[in-house]
Amino acid sequence: MPQSLAVLGGGPVGAELAQVFARFGAQVTVVEAAGRLLPTEEPESGELLASVFADEGITVSTGAGAESVSHDTSGFSLTLAVHAAVPLRRLTEMIYTHPTFHRAVREALEQLN
Repeated sequence: MPQSLAVLGGGPVGAELAQVFARFGAQVTVVEAAGRLLPTEEPESGELLASVFADEGITVSTGAGAESVSHDTSGFSLTLAVHAAVPLRRLTEMIYTHPTFHRAVREALEQLN
């Protein structure tokens, strides 16, 4: 079980993964490029889920797509479009649930090789 992880995508799959890992004790950050969780559902659903996540200690960053992944001696860092960073100890601690995020992960892995 990772100590912390970032889930890229706040849709149904990402939300479920985030909650499972959080309930097993991981510190979870959900990153959603759209302005709210569950962007394809009714707005009230996303608001309710954000409230539940807050109660469960899950950090949510909406309106902030992933820009890049970098690595230094302290580990990996996921940089968001809002110029915030999510620290990660290993790249495998980042779960991505949307195809557009595959590019950032692939580029980071290429830089390591």
